[in-house]
Amino acid sequence: MRTLKVIIYITILTITYSCASSYKSIIIETSHLSDQVLPSNITSLTLIDRATTDEFSRYEEEQTQQYFFDSKFNVSTIALDSLASDTTLKVLGQLMYESGTYDVVIPADRYFPHAKKFYEMPDELTWDTIESICADYNTDAVLALERFYNKISTDYNIHQSADMAYATADISSAYNVVVKVYDPKNRTVIRQVMTNDTINWRQNGISTKDIFSNLPSITECMIQTGIQSALDLDAKISPQWQRERRFFTVIDKDEEANGTKIITLANNQQWNELYSYWENLEKSDNKTTKWKAQFNLALAAEMLGDIDLAISWAEKSLNTKYMQQTKNYFDRLISRKKVIDKFKDS
Repeated sequence: MRTLKVIIYITILTITYSCASSYKSIIIETSHLSDQVLPSNITSLTLIDRATTDEFSRYEEEQTQQYFFDSKFNVSTIALDSLASDTTLKVLGQLMYESGTYDVVIPADRYFPHAKKFYEMPDELTWDTIESICADYNTDAVLALERFYNKISTDYNIHQSADMAYATADISSAYNVVVKVYDPKNRTVIRQVMTNDTINWRQNGISTKDIFSNLPSITECMIQTGIQSALDLDAKISPQWQRERRFFTVIDKDEEANGTKIITLANNQQWNELYSYWENLEKSDNKTTKWKAQFNLALAAEMLGDIDLAISWAEKSLNTKYMQQTKNYFDRLISRKKVIDKFKDS
């Protein structure tokens, strides 16, 4: 299983070096959690499809497009495309895997249809079924696509002015998608996540051919809807990476002159080596050297994934010499620890 990397794993992107200041900045990526992110004990999931009922079918592109053209592109209809719903599941699985947090299995035999209407929520799966699925694929939980609702509306209008005539074509795709996460260990549905939105496309011009050549086809709109719904769901279920700035201090003139070495080590994420280097400097009796080394040790500890140790070093640096930059970093570490603890306890 993949090691859990939420919050603790941090990727260095760039480091900015400037001789004008004793502080050098680095740009990192940290993960941020929504209230619906999965508990820390769920690191692997089997994804199944319960939404694709017998009412779904595969929409052929040319045939579908011709139907809309024959209707003068003024249509409002429920579109139950099996490829669009399957796209949602596959893209969601890929996004969850790429978050670095979850291992994902999408089995070939992933369809568990129900007898209700597509817009109705199915009865929950039995726990014997859930346990069997998890045992078969060696995963912690089951994520089920429970509902996939898509309404396509199109509109085509000709506008006449004194000088010319032009036309406008609109496509809107409304979607309502629900997934549930089943935890067999606790026999609990730990999450029910819904996304509900509309995607719009518009094109205008004097040539009908040009208008429709610049619009996606109806089936392409359906697939894009599946992709967007997966993106929406992943934003709620998986940690999302955001760029943040961190700082380290240049401790002495020799280090200023050889600062590129530290930058190279940081860029290569050799934080253990940097930790040892700064730990040795922290033993100095010089107060300035000491607080700077402690500040840098807090950064190295955070990069190594030990938020408690990072807080401890930041606090020591503050006690050695109060610096507003250090206080700001200490407060940020405290805030991140609260998020981490909430995630671990959920």
